[in-house]
Amino acid sequence: MLHPIAFAEPLGLSVVEAMATGTPVVAFSRGSMPEVVDEGVTGFLVRCTEETATAVARVGELDRATVRRVAQSRYSARRMVDDYLEAYASVLQRD
Repeated sequence: MLHPIAFAEPLGLSVVEAMATGTPVVAFSRGSMPEVVDEGVTGFLVRCTEETATAVARVGELDRATVRRVAQSRYSARRMVDDYLEAYASVLQRD
């Protein structure tokens, strides 16, 4: 997936959805993209059109099963529920 954003996107749900299908992402290194895309694992972060072309040529090096596994471990409903429960428990334990 090419994601040449021109602004500091806060999450990039389309990027997460692509990774959930095992699709590597080539994204401009802006906003949340450095937190969402693992360089050389789930995709590549780029700064310009020339770097984009180079990264697109390299996506075949990435393992699609790994891309999917990383997305599931970070963004699955189970993970999000567990994280929310942990956050709520933390708030409830405060004096």
